[in-house]
Amino acid sequence: MYATHLIRGGDLEAALSLYKSLQEKKPEKLEIYQQILSIETYMQRQDSVAKYSAMALERFPDNIEILLSKGYAHAYMDDYKQAVKVFEQAYKASPDDSTRSAVMGVIGDTYYQQNERNKAYRSYDKALRLDPDNEGVLNNYAYYLGEEDRELEKALQMSARSNEISRNNPTFLDTQAWILYKLGRYDEARK
Repeated sequence: MYATHLIRGGDLEAALSLYKSLQEKKPEKLEIYQQILSIETYMQRQDSVAKYSAMALERFPDNIEILLSKGYAHAYMDDYKQAVKVFEQAYKASPDDSTRSAVMGVIGDTYYQQNERNKAYRSYDKALRLDPDNEGVLNNYAYYLGEEDRELEKALQMSARSNEISRNNPTFLDTQAWILYKLGRYDEARK
């Protein structure tokens, strides 16, 4: 309760210090690790996120949330190969196709950041086989195809679908407008 009071009062460092001391005393409490990771992520200390997520994974090896935190920390530190390895662990630990699709989309995004386009697109295809309505994957895949002037009709279909699923999402609308522009359909793009 006191840590929550500190957070609400804006004293994140004191709350973090309290959580870290609690973690040493009660290392079996998942929620303590989650709070540490949340604060460290907010404070953009990815090295600490990687450290505490690794500690948490020793006790909770299949926890998707912790695995994703660790993977994102490595990605933010430009350690993409390690990020992919951790995301692949998260994929294996995923409880259902929807979660596996989301994680595979993250793997695709990570490959794209490494300029490994073919691996990225294979990952997106796999994500969409698991969940054809994964709007984040539909949007990102469409956007990247548009950036490369590749398969623009396919990109437009995916983008349109993401906008059907998630109406009025500015990011998704922007992707669809960009692809329409690339196709020379300027009036539709403007709308």
